[in-house]
Amino acid sequence: METVVGYHAADSRQCRVQFYSVKWQQHNRMSCLYLGYRLFWALYFSMWAVWAWVGSMGYDAPASLKIYFPTYLTNWSIWTLAADTSLQAVNVILHLKKIADDGDVVYPSMTRLMKTSWVLSNIMGPVHLFVALGYWIVVYPNRSDESLNEIGINTHIMPALYILLDVAVSATPRRLVHVYQPIIFVFSYVFFNLMYYLCGGLDYLGRPALYPFMDWTQPGSTIGIMFVSIFGVIPFLHAVICLLCASRINMWRRLKISRYAREEDEMDQVDGPQEQKV
Repeated sequence: METVVGYHAADSRQCRVQFYSVKWQQHNRMSCLYLGYRLFWALYFSMWAVWAWVGSMGYDAPASLKIYFPTYLTNWSIWTLAADTSLQAVNVILHLKKIADDGDVVYPSMTRLMKTSWVLSNIMGPVHLFVALGYWIVVYPNRSDESLNEIGINTHIMPALYILLDVAVSATPRRLVHVYQPIIFVFSYVFFNLMYYLCGGLDYLGRPALYPFMDWTQPGSTIGIMFVSIFGVIPFLHAVICLLCASRINMWRRLKISRYAREEDEMDQVDGPQEQKV
């Protein structure tokens, strides 16, 4: 029985290596290609998290305007994604070192790094899809000061594309019940946004609304939009990611690409005749 999408409760000790490996490989083998994949995205998003702050409000903007950078959900998300991808890279390095040292890939329990990485991945999936959809559907068309540039592309497009790619590539399991994690993240930002407004905070152009759909001067519509976003859109996007994960697992089983899967089949064939003899 699977209690997690991509994670077998009956073989949980062995399947914990799924947090460190690509789905399309034998889990107890070292994969330099996957290590390169993790290092690339860790460096990529770490660089753009820093560069987005440097170039926020324009590269030539004074430092007094760049202090507005932490007030936007996009920037919360890109820095969290940088932490997520960096931690995943660290996990893979430690896992490969464990294989190189003693060949043991069985973890008796989830490590703290494993748990933290899983939480961050659960949060970043639906949040970055939400950020991309919200920006290009609502913010970009309604804000004359928004322009299509390299920072916008790498904070509002590339993270969402990475999320979809990573669901297809990595073996990280997903659980529908973990939907509360991205909900808490977005709710925390909404609460911060409200407190910022109540304290007299403005955006860098002096407008009371950091986002056009979060205008607290119109509390009724804003509360309604936030309620639908937090308890409707985020759970829907989380469910989509879980569905894509389930599709990846079904494809993996049908194609039998993974040697790990073939070894499971061979064990089933060996165990069958022995049971009949008894």
